[in-house]
Amino acid sequence: MEYAELYRAIGTIPSVARVEIVGSGADARCRVHYHRNAACFERSSKYLCEFSLSGAALSSPCPCAATVAASIISPDGQTTVVFHREESTKPRKRGEWPGGGRVEVYKGGVLAHDTEIKVHGPVYEDARFGRFVFQGERLFYVAEKKRAKRFSFFADDAEEGAERGTQCDVVCDFGERYTGKSLPRVFVLDTTARKPEPKEMDIFPDHLAVFDIDVSDDGRVLAATTFDVAAHQRLGIAYCFNRPTNIVAVPLSAADSPDIIDVSGSSFGARSPRFVPQTHDVVFLCMAHDCHSHNGTSMLQRSSAVAHNAPHVSREPSARAALAPVPAPSPQAADAHIETLVHIPQAESFRPDEFPGLYTETLLSRGFLAGKPVLALGSAWRQRSSVVLVDCADPSAGVVRLDARPSESKIFAAEDALTPVGVTDTRVVCIQRSHRYGARVVALDAAEVLRTWQSGIVPVPTREVVAPALTDIQREAIEQSGTMVNFDVETRDGASLPCLLVHAPNSSTANTLIAFPHGGPHSVFTRDWYGGVVFLSAALKAAILLVNYRGSLGQGEKALRSLLGRAGELDVADCEAAIDAAVRAVGAQELHIVGGSHGGFLGAHLGARRAYASISLRNPVIDVGGMAAATDIPDWCAVESGAGETADALVSVAGRETMFRASPIAYAASIKSPTLIMVGDSDRRVPPLSGHVLYRVLRDAGVESRLVVYDGDGHPLDRTPTSADEWVNIARWVKNHSRFVR
Repeated sequence: MEYAELYRAIGTIPSVARVEIVGSGADARCRVHYHRNAACFERSSKYLCEFSLSGAALSSPCPCAATVAASIISPDGQTTVVFHREESTKPRKRGEWPGGGRVEVYKGGVLAHDTEIKVHGPVYEDARFGRFVFQGERLFYVAEKKRAKRFSFFADDAEEGAERGTQCDVVCDFGERYTGKSLPRVFVLDTTARKPEPKEMDIFPDHLAVFDIDVSDDGRVLAATTFDVAAHQRLGIAYCFNRPTNIVAVPLSAADSPDIIDVSGSSFGARSPRFVPQTHDVVFLCMAHDCHSHNGTSMLQRSSAVAHNAPHVSREPSARAALAPVPAPSPQAADAHIETLVHIPQAESFRPDEFPGLYTETLLSRGFLAGKPVLALGSAWRQRSSVVLVDCADPSAGVVRLDARPSESKIFAAEDALTPVGVTDTRVVCIQRSHRYGARVVALDAAEVLRTWQSGIVPVPTREVVAPALTDIQREAIEQSGTMVNFDVETRDGASLPCLLVHAPNSSTANTLIAFPHGGPHSVFTRDWYGGVVFLSAALKAAILLVNYRGSLGQGEKALRSLLGRAGELDVADCEAAIDAAVRAVGAQELHIVGGSHGGFLGAHLGARRAYASISLRNPVIDVGGMAAATDIPDWCAVESGAGETADALVSVAGRETMFRASPIAYAASIKSPTLIMVGDSDRRVPPLSGHVLYRVLRDAGVESRLVVYDGDGHPLDRTPTSADEWVNIARWVKNHSRFVR
């Protein structure tokens, strides 16, 4: 196949975006939400289908309107609420904010109400901020607080008493992926009302951003994650968990201005509150107090603050804090009611079968197994995405990792990535992904584990619920790609790097090797489906090395922290060690580099150290000091480079010099390899100027280079037309600079 046709086959494979579990016991079923790119890659579509847990299809695929922001079904399956984004036919003026769109309520599959939303802005539907919780016939959810319009000095339609001349003032928000989202609040929709209209739960003071909510089983208490916008400046929060967030709870039966109970006490970076079934106790995730990395090993804690009427959170705004790490506080009274269920292991290294710690972003909306308070959650475990169980009633019980029992099918393996999406009775429903087939939905039966609990790794019976939805052309395209295997590398100083190697198709050797370090740097490659990697493998017939250097998730906190202050040094050395090992393993005669974000940072550094046949960089970090002036995460620049941990590090001469020395731009004159640079002009994480600067330096030095700018794209470069264009461009760039790819 030609590259474009090959990408069309792979890029149009439907992905499983979300899975809802409805009902319980024998009546439990899954609503699977799919996302599919159009063949022209100018647009994408969503549709859903229902399946029983035995795998029987209960409905035909149902397309979702492009305006749908979220579709939520009640636990009994009788009520469905659909939120639609605002449809605007004219450009929005400066000072005007997006509206809330409209909400539809269906009863028994029949549209009962269709209401325009006037009380709030867009609904939050992402995993970090948004959460929809049915309690009886009431739906609790999170949306942007409605803002007053702003008017110019010369506006003829200004409202009486409106402040003029403020239409261009900056509105602080939560950065990349959250542009325009500044003050999330909690709303409730009574689906039994004659005309259901959302109402704000006006129980929180204005200086608290409130999100990621839960409601107790008896409907009496609401828990939420909060961020004090008066005390702390909003920094980028996407992929960043070292933010001063807290967990609070409020009684729903109280009158106006109820007490706000401090649930998380002195815990730092507390997030994702979930009520333990049949109690008012809350479990939540948090970070270590001295966590300066944007991601890291999490702790799981349980708080009984509600039952013990713990100290209350003040309704008065706090004093403004400087951009600096949160110091370890003295234990508060609330902490007497907090128990740590999963600690951060402190070992220097871990065997493959040893628990390295929790690496998870959020807890499941429906994560407790039946019969006892056992919580299922996903976590990186070296180069695997795994399911772990935690007994929230017994912290000494240890952690159990559930492995899918090997299938008789040739294409399914126990090592495939597992992402839990929910629990029904004793079954954990997961999305299982693999380089060989894309995604399927499976159910892992943990009944025996619950009866004979023993910490460690336990293979359990696994049932396929939804098979991969592949056409013959798509299956043929996947079969042209190579096989992904674990590839552990030992560094010169004795560290073990759990990398992955995609062999060239039908061969254990390859003339061409593509090294692909991940971004972050505190992220990880697992045995997952990466459409771009599958495409490059099939198109180029090359071996591809996915590098998990020190600082990656899933290797323990000590290994992760070893990178702080050594970015551009330790991670680069680890990449070189992995590349050398892979060259020996496959017999490669030419090397190429592909990397995005921090992976692009590493690609540029590597290109300055040795010659590569080609380099392809996606939104790369090139000048850390220059990035610090405009990024939504300036603290990242200071901490990762070793400049310091306070705001002074960003502006001092010493701090700027340290950031410069850690940056690829300091060594760009040594890059001689043909370099492709791709940036999004709306990237708030790594401002596109970085890519422009490198392009100019290389062009002026006579190095073959190309700069591609994607209008309207942010940091991930994941809009449908952009993703297709960039991967085909990368394949062509590698081919055009290869002696072996034909």
